[in-house]
Amino acid sequence: MKDVNYIDFTDNNTAYFTNNNEPTTVKKEQYLRTSTYEFKKFIGDGNFKKIETKDFSIEIIDIKLAKNLQIKTKSNTDFLEFSHLLSGEQKIQTNTKHGTIIYRENQSFLAYFKDFSATYQFDNNKRFKEIRIRISPKMRDFLGIEINDYNIHDVEDTFIKKTKEQTQRLLIDLIENNRGSLSKTIFMKGRIAEILANYLSSDNSKTPFCEILNTVNGSKEFIRNNLHKQLTSKTIAKEMRINESELKHIFKTTTGFSIQKYSLQQKMDKAKQLLKLTEYPIYLIAEEIGYKNATHFTNAFKKHFKMLPKEYRSSVTV
Repeated sequence: MKDVNYIDFTDNNTAYFTNNNEPTTVKKEQYLRTSTYEFKKFIGDGNFKKIETKDFSIEIIDIKLAKNLQIKTKSNTDFLEFSHLLSGEQKIQTNTKHGTIIYRENQSFLAYFKDFSATYQFDNNKRFKEIRIRISPKMRDFLGIEINDYNIHDVEDTFIKKTKEQTQRLLIDLIENNRGSLSKTIFMKGRIAEILANYLSSDNSKTPFCEILNTVNGSKEFIRNNLHKQLTSKTIAKEMRINESELKHIFKTTTGFSIQKYSLQQKMDKAKQLLKLTEYPIYLIAEEIGYKNATHFTNAFKKHFKMLPKEYRSSVTV
């Protein structure tokens, strides 16, 4: 059929990107590498971006197809993959018990691919955009994910699920992350952990990481409810009934922030809100977020936002 493009990914000589299938841009940072590939025009207008670290990789496909597209593929390696389809639709003919799978917009899945081959069909009537996340065995072990539970050949037909709104927001945070190299990597790792935990908990699945996420979320809520206090990690750990060192480790791994930094961010955000929406004097706002000394609060605010509290209030007051 002349209105369909065919690509055989099992043929290494197939050219589907410009620049002889080499990336058009490569950005190397200390802890990650980002490569961008441009699709050949006969396929469509768009690109493929790959972000790689030692713990995970993220692939983002964004293209408006020139014609309907059919892709033949066969995996030569085993991998655990989370996928979210932002727009478009895939019809996937697989060598699994599922046969043909229909994968639609705002759906996601987590699956372990082993001895997998498939033919993917795409319609050109809508822009196609997909995010794929693959994690290392080490990260898999930390999250407590047993790969055999997600083997693509054995999982139930319900493994494709409607993506939660919270997960969609986390995915946006993940791909729009503009932090420095080290903090970016830690942040992304934390966001991926939250994304996977949201997927795993959507059917009340139990993994050790779901319990970890409950502890972290409980800690965050405890901090937000006690901004008028100067909480320590020891106090929070006692409230969560967990070892302090373990809490500090799982909090930073999951959120990308230390407890201290998260607490400060919440305090400063509340201070901005009070400065904007109330006429409270500076000393009272300081007390509301746990500062007994207004000068200490003013210095912390200026360090965080590069302006004094009164300057911020003036800038937002009409």
